[in-house]
Amino acid sequence: MCAADLVPLRSIMIAHMQEQHLDAVAAIEADVFLDPWSRTMFFQDLKSAHGQSFAAFKDETVVGYVNAWIVCDECTINRIACSRKNQGAGIGAQLLRHLIDAAVQRGAKTFFLEVRVSNTAAQQFYEKAGFVKTGLRKAYYPDTREDAVLMSMTAASSPWVSAKRIVSAMHIAELASKKEVIPGTFHFVLKSAALASQASPGQFVMLQVHNSTEPLLRRPISLCGAGNDAVEILFQVRGRGTQIMASWEPGRRVDVLGPLGNGFIVKKNIRKAFIVAGGIGAAPLLHLARHMKNMHAAIEVDFFMGTKIHRDFAMINGILPETCAGHFASEDALAPYTGLVTDAFAGYLREHEFDSKEAAIYSCGPEPMLKTVAGIAQGYGMPCQVSLESHMACGVGACLGCVVETRDGFKRVCADGPVFDSSELDWNHD
Repeated sequence: MCAADLVPLRSIMIAHMQEQHLDAVAAIEADVFLDPWSRTMFFQDLKSAHGQSFAAFKDETVVGYVNAWIVCDECTINRIACSRKNQGAGIGAQLLRHLIDAAVQRGAKTFFLEVRVSNTAAQQFYEKAGFVKTGLRKAYYPDTREDAVLMSMTAASSPWVSAKRIVSAMHIAELASKKEVIPGTFHFVLKSAALASQASPGQFVMLQVHNSTEPLLRRPISLCGAGNDAVEILFQVRGRGTQIMASWEPGRRVDVLGPLGNGFIVKKNIRKAFIVAGGIGAAPLLHLARHMKNMHAAIEVDFFMGTKIHRDFAMINGILPETCAGHFASEDALAPYTGLVTDAFAGYLREHEFDSKEAAIYSCGPEPMLKTVAGIAQGYGMPCQVSLESHMACGVGACLGCVVETRDGFKRVCADGPVFDSSELDWNHD
C-alpha cells in the first residue's frame, strides 16, 4: 500500500479495497457476522463492474470495510463492519459516508439494505444516515431464521452534506458548439445557465461519457470559461473516454457533475498576475485570465505558456484575452523562446521590474514544472497558487484516488483542491 492510495481521516485512513486486503477483511467478517461471506465472495465483488468496496485502515491495518452493489440508479449495501476492538469509534460512519458519496457519483439515487430485527443498534446507525424502515422479510437469515428489517434511503434525503452536494451539482447541459482547435484537442461550449452561474476559475466538471458501464467513470475536465449561460472546456484526446467525447456532435445532452473543487483566489491587492501554463494545463488558467480581465480590469496579466511544439499554441487562439501579454516557449525552436516555459518565466522576472508585494503567480501543468514555479515564487517572495492535475474517479473526495502529500498531511485534489497554495505542498515526496 503506497501513501498516494490513502487520505487520513483523523487516525483512520480509507482506500479502495484491494485483493491484498481480503485476508484481513475475511477475518473480521468471520468474527463479526453469524453468516459471514467468504474471501472468494469479496474477491468476486472486486472484479465485478457493479461492486464498490472500501477498507478502513489504522496504522496500515485493516480495521473495517464496506461493500455494496450499484446497478443502474440503485445501490444495495451488502456488508459493513469494523473489528471488535475498533467498534464505537465512528469508523463505520466514515465508511458509509464514503460509500454513499461514491455511489451517488456513479448515478445511484436510492439505497437499500437489510438488518436483523434484533440489531437495534445497527438500525439506529442507519437512521442517522437517512435510512427509513420500509418493510420486513420473514425468516430471512438462514442461520437463525430471524426476520430482516428492510431499510431504504434516497440520495436527495440524506442528511449528510456531501451526498446533498453531489445531488445539487448534477446538471444536464447541451453541447452548443464544438471545435477541434488543434489535432486531438477540442473546445466545447456546454449550455447550462445553472453551471455558468456557479462556476469560478480553477474549478472542474465530471462528464458522463456513456450511459453504459464502458467506460464506467466520468471524466474530469477543467473549465476554461463561464458566462452567457454556458461553460467552456478544453481537452485533449488521451484515452477511450475523451475519444468518445471527441465524437459528440452539437445538440447532444451531456450529464455533468459540477462545478467541483476549490478554484483560484484573486486577492484585492494584486496588480500584477503572472500566469504560467504547461500544455493543456492552460485550460483553467484561461478561465482565470478571462475572469481577471472581466472582473479585475486593473490587474496586468502576463500569460506564459509552454508546449512541446509551437503549433499547440493555437489551442488558446480566441480564448486568451487580447489584453493579456502572451509569452510562448516551445522545445522545437520555432516559438519566441526555445526551451522550457519556466526558463522563459525566470528570465522575464530577472529582466523586468515589478513590486512583488502586489504580484502573484498562478500555474497549472506537469508536476516538475509546478515544482520549479513554486521555487521561483519562493525566491521572489511572491504568493503562488497551483492547480494540480490528477487522475480522478469520483471528483468529490469519496473514492480517495487523488490524494496528494502536503505539509499538513494528505489532502484530496478533487475536494480540497485542485488549487493549492504552492507553499502548502510537499514537493519532495517520493
